[in-house]
Amino acid sequence: VDPFPVLKSDTCYACGIFNGFNVEIVANEDIHKIYSSGCFGQSSINKRLAPTDVKSRNIQEHIEERQYQRRINWLQKYQIDNESYEDVNILSENRDYETDIADLSLNLLRNPFKIGEVLSLQLEEAFFLHYFTRCLQIKRFNSECIMNTLEIWNEFSKINTKFISRFIGYVYLKSKNWIVRSGIKFGGDFLLYKKGPSFYHASCIVHIQNYRQNDTNSLDELSLQRQIRISETTGKIFLVIEIIYPLNCDANSDPQTLLQKLRHFQVSELSTVRYNLKSVS
Repeated sequence: VDPFPVLKSDTCYACGIFNGFNVEIVANEDIHKIYSSGCFGQSSINKRLAPTDVKSRNIQEHIEERQYQRRINWLQKYQIDNESYEDVNILSENRDYETDIADLSLNLLRNPFKIGEVLSLQLEEAFFLHYFTRCLQIKRFNSECIMNTLEIWNEFSKINTKFISRFIGYVYLKSKNWIVRSGIKFGGDFLLYKKGPSFYHASCIVHIQNYRQNDTNSLDELSLQRQIRISETTGKIFLVIEIIYPLNCDANSDPQTLLQKLRHFQVSELSTVRYNLKSVS
């Protein structure tokens, strides 16, 4: 498996669609090309398995009752023959959310409206593939126009005010050969995997903050203790990545100026450990 997608020609691009929240890759060939070259993105059906594994292992799709009802409404509204011959497992709204889905009893019904699998890319992943590896073109939703680099940078910066710092942190972590995924489940910015979610649990929880800029995302003492406890409970290392902006630039600088100075950013990495005095006494 290649660590990054490699272009075999100047026209060998994967195509992603920017939906206002993230970037989705729809074509099966592009999904395989991007995911198999560095585990970029997550399957819309099963977030822990590779897109190819979902089909080969015949993975059951799990949806909420409200999602099932919405698909019935879509079938009636659009009046198209889009019924799937596969079953879906309907999850009860009143279930115990702490129980693993695999341990719940099955409630299988015919899928009324088939939704194809897509590969969802984080904003940082999408810009990395577009700007550095140059293997991804991005279109707007319901448009055939290809977005240029500055358009993508500005749009992503508007969606997430922390995007620039997160992107610099993402590039730094990718340079150390980590598989980088969203860390929202554990209260962080990113999760780091040695080989990918299909093989190992995450090794690290990462928090991104700006260096000495009165950053609202900086950890106070209580938040730091909370994050360290979460990382210890889940058997992970907690990393704080501080982004040092170029001279005369900060998080409020013009995005275009920051894009031109990407190579001048610096990164500080701090691994935190909770010191227990009782263990020494």
